[in-house]
Amino acid sequence: MHLDFFVQLHVTQRCNLRCRHCYQAGACEEMSAGEVFRAIDNVHGALEGWASDHDVETSPSLHLTGGEPLLRQDLFDIVAYARDKGFSVSMMSNGVLVDPAIALRIREAGIEDVQVSMEGLERTHDEIRGRGSFRRALAGIWRLKEAGVEANINVTVSRLNRGQVAGLIRTAAELGAGGIAFSRLVPAG
Repeated sequence: MHLDFFVQLHVTQRCNLRCRHCYQAGACEEMSAGEVFRAIDNVHGALEGWASDHDVETSPSLHLTGGEPLLRQDLFDIVAYARDKGFSVSMMSNGVLVDPAIALRIREAGIEDVQVSMEGLERTHDEIRGRGSFRRALAGIWRLKEAGVEANINVTVSRLNRGQVAGLIRTAAELGAGGIAFSRLVPAG
């Protein structure tokens, strides 16, 4: 038997945007690279032990998120460490910081895909994530695609954007996104 496992690892709470619906509020001390490496080791060991105990093969996948993971100076060291441990690596981002050089680094690091958050069509997205963020996220997706990195779109569905789902699906198709996913809203506060 073969099982796919994915682990979502929040590597930072820092972000370059201030989204209305974000649950990453409040300051928190960021894990050091060594602490992140130990967390990856722990997950790796747990999966290996579980697979051995149950006579199954696993394909572990690590999804790096935050906040905005691209704000970590050591992000690509974390990616390399995880890949050396046998994890495939994906990333969740707001897409705003993806310039051509970052897109190339993402590809060269072996990050398999980047999920970019889109919270609605332009006006709604900008109301939720900040003025101009829609166009910058679209540019990030294009840059990823130009670099040969699969880009997907993720939408947190709420009463603010539920009427724009069809438009977002069209936008994903026009961009050539690898897919579109819909996440839950996490009420907090």
